[in-house]
Amino acid sequence: MLSRCKDQNSWVVSLQRDNITTHHYMCQCAYTFTLQIQRDEAEKFPVVCPMCGNDYFLDSEAFTANNGVIVYKCFQWETEEYQTEDSWCITRFITIPKVSGSGGRVRWVKERLMTVKLNKDGSKEPTIHKYSHIASKYYLVQENRVVPLHKVLRIGIKERLYRYILKHPTETIMWFNKSKIATFSIKEKLRYVQFFLAHPMFQWHSFFFWKMEGVCLDFPKPVTPKEALHSITNGRKEKILRKNLYQGYADMMQQTGYYYPYSDYVFSRTIDNVDLLAKLFLLPPAIKQALFEADTYSTAMVLIRFLKRYYSQKQIVKLFVHDIQDDTSQDSNMRLFEDCLRMLQVRRDINTFEREFTKVKLTVQNLHDEIVRVYQIRSYRKATKEKFDYEPIYLSACQHYGGLEFRLPLTVRELDAWSKTLHNCMFSYAKRIHQRQAIIYGIFQEGELKYAIELRCFKVVQAKGIANAVLSETVMEIIGGWESQYFGIYR
Repeated sequence: MLSRCKDQNSWVVSLQRDNITTHHYMCQCAYTFTLQIQRDEAEKFPVVCPMCGNDYFLDSEAFTANNGVIVYKCFQWETEEYQTEDSWCITRFITIPKVSGSGGRVRWVKERLMTVKLNKDGSKEPTIHKYSHIASKYYLVQENRVVPLHKVLRIGIKERLYRYILKHPTETIMWFNKSKIATFSIKEKLRYVQFFLAHPMFQWHSFFFWKMEGVCLDFPKPVTPKEALHSITNGRKEKILRKNLYQGYADMMQQTGYYYPYSDYVFSRTIDNVDLLAKLFLLPPAIKQALFEADTYSTAMVLIRFLKRYYSQKQIVKLFVHDIQDDTSQDSNMRLFEDCLRMLQVRRDINTFEREFTKVKLTVQNLHDEIVRVYQIRSYRKATKEKFDYEPIYLSACQHYGGLEFRLPLTVRELDAWSKTLHNCMFSYAKRIHQRQAIIYGIFQEGELKYAIELRCFKVVQAKGIANAVLSETVMEIIGGWESQYFGIYR
């Protein structure tokens, strides 16, 4: 007899020999029995377990082989917790009876449905892997709703992983005090664990609140926040720097809940003057948070070092302390500066910028316009033709709609003029327009260019105003209506 645990699935496995079909029934109560049917006899269904009265059996062969969408009213799985040398794992699985070999023996086969794991080095976020097509193929009836099986399997699996990790910690996280993060969501708890796995020397809870992806800090022994801050600032020891750094750090932690080290990291490595650097450490937390990100801070260091060839450190610091923080244009200046970094980052060609750069009065607007101008020169030299060619469908959408006028740039020079009017990098799309990889429309109001949009596959993927400003809901609704009217049928 094949024994089974209670509260599991009940199965039927069918074998055909000559004119006889033998159905092997394995009930969840652990009772097994067989039912033999002659080929010319009708199937004797439904079958009821003589021990417990269960009448719901899953067909093993159909369960593993069926390619259609199947809805089950009942389905149980098991969960396994284990760890390897490299990771902690939680697996949802089922044990299915299958026929093995020519002898027609029935054996139990373990089928993995889904596994979630976290690497012990913290190199990746907890990821869910599907090992079986069963997880994505079937649906369950739950509370009068039909729910995909993979969604049901996901419920609670990461919570269980977190609890298992705490029961089986490595030396790296043995010091954890789980009460500190009791109110966190399970996603935050696992991020917390992952962070300290990846940074074994940061045995301090406040480090979890450091947004420092990409910043490499190597320590030979566990460190405190102050010791790590000392490394963030490139080992600067001046008293005024330490004082302003700690104050700026405390302000950011209090106001935003996180510490973004990129500004302090960049400025410490590019600005030598102690008094000027001290001012930068005290920039408002919101400004420091928005200036640089994980994927732009290295570009920012290249840019600042380049600017030092043409401008004094005082002029460069003024750019951040005064120009970017101008009350009347702070938002637009922040967007312009971000666009500067993105253009340099995408181009990955500071040499071209250096060759063509012309010194201008150092403001965010002037710097942005100069970067655009330099790459426009390069694009002009590479442009194969002046005029753009459009398919009729795009030309037919050049219409007045909702009080706005939608136009296509007809030449490279016209796109250049639009780019200068809106203070953005629109001109860099010239090559893509020639290659029909993107479509740009200018949006005019009373004859004046106000906005620009990009279409791909007949859908608006970008919509920006002057200096990449976000558009109002009213304007976006007009754009959406125009898009639906002229391109809706093609999507």
